[in-house]
Order: sequence, then C-alpha cells, then structure tokens
Amino acid sequence: MTLRACSHWLVLVGGSLLMVGCPGLVRVAQAQTQDEPEEFFRLVANRTQLHDSNYLRASSAVTAFPLGRADAAETLAITTVGVQLDQTVGRQRFELDLTWADHAHQHFQFLDYTAHNRRAAWRWQLGADLQGSLSHDQRQTLNSFADTTNYSQQNLLTQTNTRLNASYRLGAAWRLLADGSQTHETRTISLPQEGETTTQAAGLGVQHVWPSGTALSLTHRQVQGRFLGRTLSAPALLDTEYRQAEQGISLQWPLTGKTNLAADWAHLSRQHPNFAVRNFSGHNASLSVGWQPSGAWRWQARWQRDLANFQTLGSNYSITQRWSVGPVWQVTAKTRLSANLQHSRKTYQGSPDLPGTLLRADTTRDAQLTAAWQLHQKVSLTATLNQGRRQSTQAGVDYDYRAAALLLDVVY
Repeated sequence: MTLRACSHWLVLVGGSLLMVGCPGLVRVAQAQTQDEPEEFFRLVANRTQLHDSNYLRASSAVTAFPLGRADAAETLAITTVGVQLDQTVGRQRFELDLTWADHAHQHFQFLDYTAHNRRAAWRWQLGADLQGSLSHDQRQTLNSFADTTNYSQQNLLTQTNTRLNASYRLGAAWRLLADGSQTHETRTISLPQEGETTTQAAGLGVQHVWPSGTALSLTHRQVQGRFLGRTLSAPALLDTEYRQAEQGISLQWPLTGKTNLAADWAHLSRQHPNFAVRNFSGHNASLSVGWQPSGAWRWQARWQRDLANFQTLGSNYSITQRWSVGPVWQVTAKTRLSANLQHSRKTYQGSPDLPGTLLRADTTRDAQLTAAWQLHQKVSLTATLNQGRRQSTQAGVDYDYRAAALLLDVVY
C-alpha cells in the first residue's frame, strides 16, 4: 500500500473513531431548546475501493494501452470528506453540501484528480399559496471512456446548474408552475459530437392535483444554448448556438396503496441558425411502476426514451431506449439487498449526408447486485458487483467489463 493510500485510510478511520467514539470533540450546537429553529450540521467521510476489469471501456480489438499496460484493468480508491448543513427558519429551509473527493488510480495515475463538489438550496415559501426553491450545484467527474478511444489523456467533466422554480396554488386542485435554469458544461478536452455548452431555459406550466394524490402537469419550455469554444465550421457542419422548444406532460398516479405509476412525455424541437441540416425533433418519454407487496419487498420497473444531441458527419442525434427492473429486499432493520437488470439500445440518426440512414446502433446490457449494512447509527458499509457488455454495428466500439466496489460511509 502506498503512502498516499495509507494516509487516506488513517484520515477516514481516525475521523470515524472521533465521530463515533468521541462525539464531544466534534459536536456543533448540539443543545437546542424547542423554541430554536430546526437544524443540523454533519461531517461526512467515506472510502470507496473499486476494481474494474475494463476501466477504459476498451474494445476487445484494442491491444495497446497507456503506460505499456497489457489490459485496461484498474483499481481506484476514492476518499471523500465533506460537510452538510440543513436549517429551517420559519417557512424557509436552507441546505448546504460541500465535498472533496480524491480519486487515486493504482495503474493509470495520470487520471488522478480531486473533485470539488457543492450543492446549495433555499426551499422558500411566501404565504400559504406560493412556494418554490432556488438551488445551485456543481459536480466534477472523469468523462466516460464509452465514446472515445483517447485512453492516454485525462478528460474532466464539470457540470454547473442553477435553478429557480415556483408553484402558486389556485384553490384546492390547481397549481401554476414556473421555472428557470442556467447550465454550464465543460470538459478539459472537447468532444465535438457532444460539445461544451451553456444554456438558459424558462418554462411555464399548470398542474391539477386530485384528492387521491394523482397529479397531472402540462408544461412548455424554451431553451437557448451556446457551444463554448466553438467556431462555425462549414466542412464539419458545426454551429455555435441553437434554440430548443419543449412541450411536456407528466403524470404521478398512486394506483393502490402498494403500487404507484409515473409517466412523462415531452416533444422537443431543436433549431440551428446556420446549418439547418443539423435540426432535429422528436420526443422523450418515461414510464415507471413501483410495487411494494410487503414492508420488506419493493420492486421497480422502468422504461425510458432519451433524444440527445450527438453531432458527427454521420449523425445529428442519438435515441436511447432503456429498460430496467429490479427488487429491493429489506432483510433486517440494518441489512438491505437489491438487484437491477438493465437493457438499452442506442441508435445514431439524422445523418446530414445520408438522411434516413442508420449508420450505428449499440446494445448494452448491465447487471448489478448490492448489499448494504448499517454497522452503526453513523456507519454503513455497501458492497456492489457489476457486469456489463456493449455490442455495436460499428467495429471497434464493443466492450465488456466486470466491477466490484466496497464503500465505507461515516456520517456525524
């Protein structure tokens, strides 16, 4: 074990002992009277040990890997520390979540990084009828290798989102909805097929809520997007901005006391001002059913269709259809087992050169088993096994993998 790994384990274990065995050393504002506002301050720390047989999601045809490695297997250690704050003052609730996550790779050490993630939210309410939330979050991750063969460089993805939404009650059954958002997505290495973007969006809607708890919503949203660091390219047909309109319907329906259904459908249309050949339209949709036959068992089944931008010389967009099903078994008050099977098919469509031609289709299958134990009121342990495979009509992008992870989580 390296000095760096040893230090991470000492920090985690030492912090755990302090939090669990010596609470007086880290307790903050523990004593409160009933008249004081509800609040909590928590310290969090966790350690994840992950082994992946194909961390780079490389095709079986690939024989050369970075640093002279014979395969793409990797062992990754993630050490996370952070603070969480949740305080309610009158009808206002304030939340803050700050974490620092160090990612240390055993073999491909050039991929090491420390993510600085944050989330803040204000859940506000004015009077009895107007309420909403204002939130901001930022997350840093290593960009997926699933759609790139650049295995020798680190590519960090940073996603920043700011959102404001509001709901105004009109009588017992009707709600007026409004929302606005700004997103910012960048990578250290640009991927032209997806692009680094900044967007501004605004939407309006109406919702009807029945006494049974069923809710039906209709919404309309306008999006203005801009590709960062991109210049107009006639040979590649790459634009610098776009406009998008979305109309959607959403249903939340508790069928029985043990079964609930959620359905969403939205039509979107994207327009590019300079290269109309890049325009596309279609729909996103999802349907999920949850069933809880007893207090110990819960089943969830879901179908989802996603229409997304994917600009190459052979495609304008991708359509992904995903099916998943899995149970959760609460074995005891402190032990939980779960499983999930997922099947997806992704097609790349809208070729600007050959309209109506399907040049690539991927089929992916994934399986996951998870076991979770609550070792102590403040300490939990989670073990996960994953296995997956992708097959494609395009040569050189297939892959398969097996992964195992162990997570120790401490919250005070």
